[in-house]
Amino acid sequence: SPDTVRSMFTSALSDKYRQMILVSDINHRSNQNIQHHTKVERHGAIRLRTAGALAMMRRSFSVMGMCPVRYYDLSVASLPIRATCFRPLAKRSLARNPFRVFAFLLHLELIQDESLRPKAVNILRERKIFTPRCVELIQEFENSGLFSHSVAEEFINDAIQNFQWLKDSTVDMKTY
Repeated sequence: SPDTVRSMFTSALSDKYRQMILVSDINHRSNQNIQHHTKVERHGAIRLRTAGALAMMRRSFSVMGMCPVRYYDLSVASLPIRATCFRPLAKRSLARNPFRVFAFLLHLELIQDESLRPKAVNILRERKIFTPRCVELIQEFENSGLFSHSVAEEFINDAIQNFQWLKDSTVDMKTY
């Protein structure tokens, strides 16, 4: 079920984050009686560069029973960004696993520095966050409405890469 896939994803994401950041070690040292809510991710965030990436991310989260909820226009804070939150809608699904992800999308037309826009377009063109296999698996789910456990694991292994911290950036610090 999508709830099961979401639970598998959040568990895998939590494992990935524990490998990448110190929070788990610090939490464990400061409190030996850690509750479940600190062991499994409940929130995530991802920066997306194109409307196509956002559309594919929506399809990916749909596999996990998550839908876009609300719209946040950060241009009111002088940021060229708009966002949404993906989460389950049903109370039963929220009770089982309330994981949510905020997805931020850069809007080129909101970049005030006109000389920066062409550079941004070139940078955006370079990045592809979904592997061809991940796209195939999403299409498979959309056609059948379910995954076997082994296919769900394969999907999660591919999808989790979108949340991996990248050591090397495609954008230099000055441009950023």
